[in-house]
Amino acid sequence: MVVINGNASVVGDIEADYVVVYGRVSGSIRAKESLEVGAHAEISNGDIAYKNIMVVEGALVSGKMFLMGAESKKPKAVPSPKDKRVKLVNQVA
Repeated sequence: MVVINGNASVVGDIEADYVVVYGRVSGSIRAKESLEVGAHAEISNGDIAYKNIMVVEGALVSGKMFLMGAESKKPKAVPSPKDKRVKLVNQVA
């Protein structure tokens, strides 16, 4: 388990079963089991791979996000809103 507290700042990649971010991360994150992103957390400049995720309102997350498949440990891309397979509901213009 890796925990980045609210006063901490990490520049680099993080890989662990469980990752909890309350501070700042500039780099990629690979959470093999779960990723928790706190209200004042900032994640930037990298890809984010996770099996389970919880992002609290107020967090800033920038980068590509990948849902890791249970059948394989390789991440698979989460469709973007531009992908025609995704239907946006109650989108604000």
